[in-house]
Amino acid sequence: MKFPEKKGTGLRPLIPRVTKECIDLLEKLLAYSPDQRLTAKQALKHVYFRDLYEQEKAIKMQMKLGKMPSIRSFQGDQQQQPQPNMQGTNININVN
Repeated sequence: MKFPEKKGTGLRPLIPRVTKECIDLLEKLLAYSPDQRLTAKQALKHVYFRDLYEQEKAIKMQMKLGKMPSIRSFQGDQQQQPQPNMQGTNININVN
């Protein structure tokens, strides 16, 4: 059975707020032909994950130098949220 060819709309209209790197990765992961589709290993090397690689390299370098990476190494540019003060709070959990 052969279906008529139909031009698609692409991913951009469906997910307009993602980066061009994200669209590129998704298009390569969703390629119909297995010969053109990215493997999981190739996908993890995609530019979309560059920030993770940079963090991993920095952490490995710190560990090589005998330094323990700080918690900020794992948080990127995000600011740490203040934790609520739970002192004096009673929490009761009933398990029946």
